[in-house]
Amino acid sequence: MDRHKPGMAGNRRTTMSIQSTGPQDLKRFLALKAPDREHFLFEKWFFEAIAARRPDWMPAMRALAAAYTQLGYYHDGLRLDRLICAALPEEPGARYDLACSFALTGDADSAIAALQEACRLGYTDRVHTARDPDLASLHKDLRFIELLRAMTRPKR
Repeated sequence: MDRHKPGMAGNRRTTMSIQSTGPQDLKRFLALKAPDREHFLFEKWFFEAIAARRPDWMPAMRALAAAYTQLGYYHDGLRLDRLICAALPEEPGARYDLACSFALTGDADSAIAALQEACRLGYTDRVHTARDPDLASLHKDLRFIELLRAMTRPKR
């Protein structure tokens, strides 16, 4: 998602650079219907402005990462998901989002590891995980299949 110049908070620079690399999946970007594309571009712009001023506010960072993913800016989404996981180390949903970003950028090993960590932290939504198009690149991976099976087993 096309990022702004590094943010300014008052007269001091924030530590987060909001510079995008552009969509990694141009096909996904172009496949969005115009109203959807405009919606996500607005969200990207809106949450980038907030993140530039408040990089510590995780709801804005999570919304920005989601907008990046919807627009096909996978590496930008991955960068934010890493920051979010560092800020929220015990949040299973953050690890799940990180797994999606890794899968979308082609890093199956890291995606599986992040998904395992999400499960260890309490993530259990097997149905969503099995149907999530962001994880489609993992569907034939035996480790992913085993993870889905483990999600249905009761914890001891």
